[in-house]
Amino acid sequence: MMADQIDAVLCGIEAIMQSPRLPAAAVECAQATQLMARRMKEVIWAGIYYNRFLEAREDGITDAELLRRLAEKAIFHAEEDYRLIKENYFDSGDHTWTGVAIGEYYIPQVINEYKNVFHPVVGAGFEPDPAVSRIVGGESLPWEWLLEWGPRIAKAKPTAAIRK
Repeated sequence: MMADQIDAVLCGIEAIMQSPRLPAAAVECAQATQLMARRMKEVIWAGIYYNRFLEAREDGITDAELLRRLAEKAIFHAEEDYRLIKENYFDSGDHTWTGVAIGEYYIPQVINEYKNVFHPVVGAGFEPDPAVSRIVGGESLPWEWLLEWGPRIAKAKPTAAIRK
């Protein structure tokens, strides 16, 4: 599974960062890559649980506890990704150097979209915020973000880390 492979990548990055001969710019690049891998892992798990929820609902599964557990896990992982953003990026608004709007704009929209789907089925605790605009195709957003924007940010970060 892809999330398990990310654990192997994280171990490899940690090993690289243990090298005493690693230049400061390389350490910063490794740290940025490590953070991106941690975020990708959360995005993958959020998408997996969201899609499991959709499959269970479409299959007519009425086990309220199962549906609630899937919804809770999807929200947990999406919120963990958002926590990583807020704790590690200097600006959680629009990142103009990548052209990607994340943080204050994008990730809360994804979380709210999940809640728009979960709330009618599992009820209390999953109320969406009506002030957050709707997006279309919420079930694929984690994968689209991972495939399209993740590599762009990872590519841009090393050049942003260069100090003169």
